[in-house]
Amino acid sequence: MARNLEDFIKQNYKKAIERHEIQAYFQPVIRTSSRKLCSFEALARWIDPELGMIYPDEFIPVLEKERAIHRLDAAILRQACARIRSSITKGETPIPISVNLSRLDFTLCDIFSVADQVVSDYQIPHDFIYFEITESVMAEEQEMLKGIVDRFRSAGFQIWMDDFGSAYSSLNALKEFSFDEIKLDMRFLHPFNLRAKRIATAVVEMAKSIDIHTLVEGVETEEQFRYLRNVGCEKVQGYYFGKPAPYEEALARLQEKGIGTEAPHERRYYDEIGRIDFLSAVPFMTREEHDTITTARQLNSIPLALAEFASDSFSVLFYNSAFEETASGTELFSIALDQEMLSQPQPYYLLSDKLINLIDSVKTGGDGRMLFTSNEEYFEVKARCMTKSREKYCVLIQLTNLTRDTQSENTAYLDEFVRRINDIFDRITLMNVRDNLIRPLNTTTKEDLLSGRYGIRERVREYAEKYIYPDDRAEFLRQFNPQTALDRFAVNGCVSFSELFRTSVGHGQYAWMEYTLLKIDRDNYFLLMRNVHETVTGFLRKNKVKVDGDGYFTPSHLWNNLLRSNLLRLFWKDRDRRFVGASQAFLDYYGFTSIEEILGKNDEEVGWHVHPEAYMNDEFQVINEGETIHFMPGLCMNEGENKEILASKTPLYDANGEIRGLLGFFIDRELLTVNDRRGTEIPRRDLLTGLLNSRGISEEATVFRDEYYMRGADFVRVHIMINDFNAYNEQFGFDFGDKILNSLGNALKEGFGHTCAVGRHAGLEFVVLHQVKDEKEAHEICKKVKAIGDSVRQVDGVPVTLYLSVGCSLFSESHNLKEQSKRCELRLHADRDHTVSAQSSLAHASEIFRLFDSLPFSYCVYHVSRERTDEADDAVICYVNHKFEEVGGASSGEVFGGSVRELYPYVGEEWFANVKRAAWNDEKAEGILTGAPDGKRYRYTARQIICPGYVAVTYQEEKS
Repeated sequence: MARNLEDFIKQNYKKAIERHEIQAYFQPVIRTSSRKLCSFEALARWIDPELGMIYPDEFIPVLEKERAIHRLDAAILRQACARIRSSITKGETPIPISVNLSRLDFTLCDIFSVADQVVSDYQIPHDFIYFEITESVMAEEQEMLKGIVDRFRSAGFQIWMDDFGSAYSSLNALKEFSFDEIKLDMRFLHPFNLRAKRIATAVVEMAKSIDIHTLVEGVETEEQFRYLRNVGCEKVQGYYFGKPAPYEEALARLQEKGIGTEAPHERRYYDEIGRIDFLSAVPFMTREEHDTITTARQLNSIPLALAEFASDSFSVLFYNSAFEETASGTELFSIALDQEMLSQPQPYYLLSDKLINLIDSVKTGGDGRMLFTSNEEYFEVKARCMTKSREKYCVLIQLTNLTRDTQSENTAYLDEFVRRINDIFDRITLMNVRDNLIRPLNTTTKEDLLSGRYGIRERVREYAEKYIYPDDRAEFLRQFNPQTALDRFAVNGCVSFSELFRTSVGHGQYAWMEYTLLKIDRDNYFLLMRNVHETVTGFLRKNKVKVDGDGYFTPSHLWNNLLRSNLLRLFWKDRDRRFVGASQAFLDYYGFTSIEEILGKNDEEVGWHVHPEAYMNDEFQVINEGETIHFMPGLCMNEGENKEILASKTPLYDANGEIRGLLGFFIDRELLTVNDRRGTEIPRRDLLTGLLNSRGISEEATVFRDEYYMRGADFVRVHIMINDFNAYNEQFGFDFGDKILNSLGNALKEGFGHTCAVGRHAGLEFVVLHQVKDEKEAHEICKKVKAIGDSVRQVDGVPVTLYLSVGCSLFSESHNLKEQSKRCELRLHADRDHTVSAQSSLAHASEIFRLFDSLPFSYCVYHVSRERTDEADDAVICYVNHKFEEVGGASSGEVFGGSVRELYPYVGEEWFANVKRAAWNDEKAEGILTGAPDGKRYRYTARQIICPGYVAVTYQEEKS
C-alpha cells in the first residue's frame, strides 16, 4: 500500500464513517433447496468523493493497526439495522443481514453491549441479524470469547463461523464453541476436483451431525451450485448469484435473474429441511437415534428423495442416483427426474393416486409406508413429513425394491413372530442403558411419553406421573430406577423380574398391570407390560384381602383421596399463619407446581390479597379464639384478576387438644353460578388471551381505587403495547399475530398474576394494575414489564423479539381513574415515539391528540432535547393540528419527526430556552415569535404534557 494512501486512511476514516462514505454493500445468500434469496451479507466499501473506491484490503488493515476497526464494524451494523428498519416501516419483506465482527472487536470494546444497543436502537428482531466471526478469532482467549459468544446466542442472535477450514483450529473451535452456521470458502476447495468435492461433502455431513447449518461462499458456476445442493449444503454465496452492491441494486439484479425472496415464515421451514442428512444410510432416523449408532456414510447409499407439496403442485427438492434408478419404470413415479427441474412446481397428475394418498396421510400422521407392485416386482415406499409451513410441507421419501432386497426374504416369518409377541403384551419398550435412550416398539397408548427420547430416568418419571396410580408411584420409580434395576440383576443373577402396579387405562380408571424388565444383553433391556387386573383382583377377593371398593375405607384412604381430588381447595397453616400443606386442587387453582412454592409463607408474603387485613383478622380469631369461620367473602388475586372467594377456616388441634394452626378451604364464587343459566352476565374476560377485558380492567381499577381511599394503598396503572406488531402480521399472518398476543398475555400473567390485575385493554394494548409504595416502585414494575417482553423468545417455534412500549401513572397523581388512564396512554405514546417508525408514530399521535385537530388556533407538541449547551438544543415535532398546517403551509406528514432548527430556521434562541424550561421544569412559558415568512407575529404559550421532555405549544396571531 502506498504510504500516502495509508496516511489518508488514518486521517479521514472517522469523517468517512460519519458521512457514510464508508457504505454497507450487500451480497446475496441463496437457499439451495428453493433457489431463493434468504439473507444478505453486509460488506464495507469506502467510496471517497475524490479517490473513488478504496477496497477493504486497503483500509481494513490500517484500521486494525490503528485499533479502530470496532468503529467500522459498529457503523456497518448500524447501516444494516437501518436497512431492515426501513423495510419494516415501509411494509416490505425484511431480509436478514449478516455482519462481520473483527478479531479486535472482542478486546477493544464490550462488543456484545455495543451490538445489542445498536440493534435495540433500531428495534430489530434479533433473528434478523447474524454475526460472523472469523475462525482466527477463536485461537486466542478462548474462555473469554466463549462467554461473549454465549451472550450473543442467549440473546437470540445467530453466530456464524466464517472462513471455516482456513486455520488449524477449525475442529477445536467447533468443539469448544456453539455456532449456528459455518461458512466454507470455495477458495479453500480450489481446484474443485474430486478430492475437493469429497472434502466439501465431509464438511457438510459433519456439520449436519452436530446440528450446524452450512454455507459455501465463492460459488461461481452452476456445477458448483448443483454439487453443493445435492450433498445437502443449505446456502451458497458468490459471484454466480451476485456481487456485493448497494441494497436496491443487489435486489434488482436478483429480480433480473428470476430469483425471489424467502418470506420470514418460510425460514424455519427451510432450516428444518436443511437439517436432513441426504448422505445418511438411515435418513429416517431422528437426530437422537443417529447419535446412538455409527451409520454407514456413503453418497447415494439408499434410494432417497425430498419433495415439497403445496395445494396445487409439488416440487422435487432432491433425489439421489439410487432413487432415480429404483424409481425408473415404476408406475408410482411418472415424473421425469431432472436436475433442471429441481425446485420447479409440477402438476399432481404425474404422481399415482396411491402415492398422493400416502403423502396426504403423513401430512398429519408424520410417518407412513405402503407396498405396491410394478412389473412383477415388490416395492416399499416409506414417507416422513419433515417440516411444514403455512402453505406447504416437505416429505422425505425412501423407495425400496423388495424383490431385489435379499433382506426381505425373512420378512413374513419375522412379522408373524412379532405379531404373536404383540398379542401378549400391551406395551413393549426398548431401553438402551449405555446410550440412555428409551424407545417404544409396540404400544396401544395414543399419547406415548416414552417415544424415542433420551434420559431413561426422566422419561420413567414422566410416565409415572402420567399413568401410575399415585399411591404406587414411589415404588414404581424405585423399582425401575435404572441403577436399582441393574443392581437387582447383578445381585440375583436373573435375566428378568416383574412387579405389579395400578396403571391408568383411561376415563379416570386404573387397572393392575404387570411390568417385566427383561435383559437382552449388557446394554439393552425390554420393558414389557400386560393387563392382569382380573387375575389380581380375583386373587385379592378370594383371599379376603381388604381393598377399596369393597367397603373398607380407612381414614388415611379417605384423606389421601381427598387431597388428590379436585373436589376441595384445602390448606392448613401453623400458629404463625404460615402454610404447612395444601391439597392438589388448591395448588392447581393458583398454578403452583409444588407446595414448596408457598411452604413457610403467609398470605402477605405470597402477595395475593389486595386487602390482606380481613383474612389476617379471621385467621387470628381461629387460632387464638378457637372460632370457626364459615364462607367469609373476600378477594384473592389469581391469573391476573381479583377473584371473589368464600373461605372457611377451623382450628387444627393436636392430640393434647391444643390449637396448633388452622385448617381451611375456599370456593371460587364464580363457580357457584357456572351452571346457572338464569342470567346473561356481560363477560369480563378477553376471548383470545383469557385475561381481563376492558370491562374487567375497569372493575378491577375500581377495587384498587377503593383500597386507596380506605387504606391509602397507592397503585400504578401500566399500559403496554408491542412495537411493530403489524410487521409480524404481514410476515407470518394474523393467526401468528394472535399467538404473539397470547404468548405475551401468558408471560404477563405468569409474571404478575399472583400479585396484580392483568388485562388486554383493546387490540394490541395490555394493562397491569399493581399496588405500590411510591414512584420508584412503579418504575421498577415498568422495567419488569419490559423484561417480560424480552423473555418471549419463541412463538410457535418461530424466534421473535418483542420490543414493548410502556406508559404508567400512579393513582395519587390524579385521584381519578379516567385521568390516570389518559396519562398512561400519553406516556405510552411518548415511550413509543422513541422506538417505532415515524409513520407508525404519526398515526398514533393523530389518534392520541385528535381532540386538538379542530382548535381555532395553532397547536403543536414537541419533544425537546436536553443537551449540555443551549446552542445544541433542538425540538422534534410530534403532532400538529389542522390550524398549524394551514398557517405553516405544510402537512403533518411533512413536518412530523422533523427538527425545528431545520424546518424553521427563523426560530430564535429565546423560543428554545422557553420551551426547554416548560418541557423539563414543568413551568408555563410565554413569548413572542417573530421572523415568520408571512411577516406576522405570534404569541406562544408552552406547557409540559405527557411527561418531562414533552411540551405543547399554542400559537395565536399578535394583533397590532
